[in-house]
Amino acid sequence: MQKIKDYLPSAIKYLLFLTALTPVIFTNKTFYPYILGKTVFFRSLVEIALFLSLIYLISKFFVPKGEFKISADFFKNRLFILTAFLLISAVLSTIFAVDKYTAFWGTLERGGGLFGFLHFFVFLFLAVIFLKKNDWTTFFKVSSVVGLMVIFYGFLQYFNVGEFPFSLEVANRPGSFVGNPSFLSAYLFFVIASAVLIFTSTKNLFWRVFSIFIVLASVIMLFLAATRGALLGFAAGAIILLLYYVFFFKESRKIRNFSICLLAVLVFILSLFWF
Repeated sequence: MQKIKDYLPSAIKYLLFLTALTPVIFTNKTFYPYILGKTVFFRSLVEIALFLSLIYLISKFFVPKGEFKISADFFKNRLFILTAFLLISAVLSTIFAVDKYTAFWGTLERGGGLFGFLHFFVFLFLAVIFLKKNDWTTFFKVSSVVGLMVIFYGFLQYFNVGEFPFSLEVANRPGSFVGNPSFLSAYLFFVIASAVLIFTSTKNLFWRVFSIFIVLASVIMLFLAATRGALLGFAAGAIILLLYYVFFFKESRKIRNFSICLLAVLVFILSLFWF
């Protein structure tokens, strides 16, 4: 029993890592091959992780200092506060919904619902407890590799390459394993963010080059997916981020100068596009 108890945190951690594979889950034999498999896969992993966490918490009823605890600062964090308000909003929306059943359980076609949102909230809570800084780096690395697979199959779709294992239907606006160009574009923002976090958190040359490659491939796929809202959001987000580095980031002159140059290039390109 003691060995099982000692291995529980690692098991929970690996279950959380496995959730990064969700974007490539594709169940061809179901009614909604792009959504249903992902929903079942992610929720199952979170539920198993929660079950193991409860067992671990019970086994450590008198929790030694430094184990299975969450800092009070976490509850003061603005991101957590905003997420908590979003959860409260979802609960209220479900209570006062016209169709309470669908509001709570969601649908097979889209997942969602309060039940689905609770899984994301539990994932956040467990990740903060069990994942350390190095674990998050590993999680983002796995996410980036998965993102590369999604982007690769998007290119296969766009360029009409059917003679490849697990190849998807040809599409002028690829959706890859996500199944929808708009959803794919939104997902690519997370891939770009993961790559940037890898680049800033490691000095390993391979991962730094890989993260730059992922960002470039994601941007190209954003244009191939041709979702106007996503392209506008990407441009606006890039400009705001660069303005932050230009005016408020004082830790590195090199990053500030690079941001100034990149901002000038971006404004020039957008000006050409506008004209």
